[in-house]
This record gives sequence, C-alpha cells and structure tokens, in this order.
Amino acid sequence: MKNINKIKCHSVLDTESSTLAVLQGNNTSVRGRSQIKFGMTSLFHNGNNGFTLIELLVVVLIIGILAAVALPQYKVAVAKARLANVRPVLASIKQAQEAYYMANGTYTDNINDLDIDLSFCEVSSDYDTILICDKYFMIDPLTAQEGEASHRIRAAYCPDEIKGDKRWNLCAYQKQDFIYQVWLSHSPYPDKIGCYSYTAVTALGKQICNSL
Repeated sequence: MKNINKIKCHSVLDTESSTLAVLQGNNTSVRGRSQIKFGMTSLFHNGNNGFTLIELLVVVLIIGILAAVALPQYKVAVAKARLANVRPVLASIKQAQEAYYMANGTYTDNINDLDIDLSFCEVSSDYDTILICDKYFMIDPLTAQEGEASHRIRAAYCPDEIKGDKRWNLCAYQKQDFIYQVWLSHSPYPDKIGCYSYTAVTALGKQICNSL
C-alpha cells in the first residue's frame, strides 16, 4: 500500500514539474517575441510614435522625383489648353481678313476694317494694332505691313510679359515660348498652320510645336 502511494506521489510531482516547465518555456517564448518586436519597433521608430530622419528623407526624395517628372508635363498640358482657347480667335480674324480680301483684292493693315468684334481683347502698350487675348497670348492680326510675306496671323505665347509691360517686341522676339501662326489663303503658304520661335526654342515651346 505504501509503495502504491509513493508511486502516486511521484506521478503527481512529475506532472507538476512538467506543467511548470511548459509554463516557463511559454513565458520565455513570449518574452523573446516581445523583445524581438520591441527591437524592430525601436529600429524604425526609435521607441516612439514619430518618424525617423531617414524615413522623412526618403519621403521627400520620392516627392521630389515625382514633381520633377510631372511638372514639365503639366506645363505642356496647360499651354496646349490655352492654345486651344485662342485658336477660335485666330480663326475669326482669318475669316474677317479673307472677307476683306474678297471685297477689296488685298488684306488690310487697319484693324477697324475687319468685320469682327475684338472687344474682349486689350491693346498692347507699344503697338495699338497688337491684341492681348485670353491673358496669355499677344496677337498680331494685321498682315500688310511687310507685303505678301507677312500674310499671316501670329499669336505669341508669353504669359510673363503679359503680366508685366505687355510689349509686343519683348513678347514676340525675346520672351515668348513659341509663336503659333496661321497663313492666309492668298499668301506664300495658303492656309498653312505653323509654330516657331524667334529666340532659342524653350523646352516647353519645342514640345508644343512638335505636337502640332
């Protein structure tokens, strides 16, 4: 009987020891996982809820790369949209010049001779024949000053100059990104549409002209 009780006691003790060992092992695993997790958190967040300097620099770098790629394309898209707005004005001027030619056998260099309402445009500060339309283009609607070679309507894209002195000579010959022109029907290049620059073509002007 005593032997049986001893065996039972040993069994209970062995069971308790095994259970305690398992619990200690589990606690060790939990502490190990907590230490690893805390170590990873410390590595990236320096023990708090903020961001490290390296993380902020990476974000700034990514934003800078995206801006460098997207900004030029955005400027091209804006310039194209503005050109689309001013094209109907050029078409109306051309139509008025062609009507005057049919009646008189020549184009006019007097804007008052044209049967067209240009009251929505303002006049340049250096030439009363140069119009500023759509706030971004300076337009030369007259063609007879230089003979047949000038039988065209020009629109110079120079928003910076229009915000300033609004002078045609600076806009058309120095500060423009590009000049969009429409040749009249009785000209060396009948009804041709072109794009060019008097100065070195800017990257924006080059893209716009190549897309026409």
